[in-house]
Amino acid sequence: MAAAFLAFYWWILNRENRTPARWMATAILGTTAAWVVCSQVSVPDLPLTATYSAAMLLALPWVLRRDARFCPALRRFWAWQC
Repeated sequence: MAAAFLAFYWWILNRENRTPARWMATAILGTTAAWVVCSQVSVPDLPLTATYSAAMLLALPWVLRRDARFCPALRRFWAWQC
């Protein structure tokens, strides 16, 4: 799950901002001690962190651009700002 989230994280950063910082941000996250340890130990912290972070990253286009295409989906999950 840790490796899949790193690929997803890079993909979102690549989609939103095509600068060299996307590589460095992914490398920093992938090499932090907590990320490496939690990915090797059977604890619920990493799946919770990965799914929550993925949800926040998927909402990024709507937050940055107020993209109306995401409003119906976000209303189902209690985002009333549309």
